[in-house]
Amino acid sequence: MAELAREANIDQIIDKLNAENAVAIKSADSMGPKLLEAAANIKAKNAYFNVSIEEFHGASISDSIVTDKHFAVSLTFDVTIKGAGKVHMEEIIVYKVEEGKIISEQFFY
Repeated sequence: MAELAREANIDQIIDKLNAENAVAIKSADSMGPKLLEAAANIKAKNAYFNVSIEEFHGASISDSIVTDKHFAVSLTFDVTIKGAGKVHMEEIIVYKVEEGKIISEQFFY
């Protein structure tokens, strides 16, 4: 997972690892919808974010911390968002896995 993300293959991660009925849960203080259902909607969310980026300055992702049914990564990135200026973001994403597929992703900013 972390290796694919380092290669910026987020769509490939979703196609390969997410269950079709996966959900994305964003923190209450984040912009946009707080709950997205279905892998296709998660993919659309990522596409929308990508087109909002005016300039990419850098990013890093940690190695995964893994338990029986969950794994987590820390992600940081610096981007210039169209109409909002330069932004530094730090987040932890916790993924829940069942039957070898990601069924949920939860973001903490």
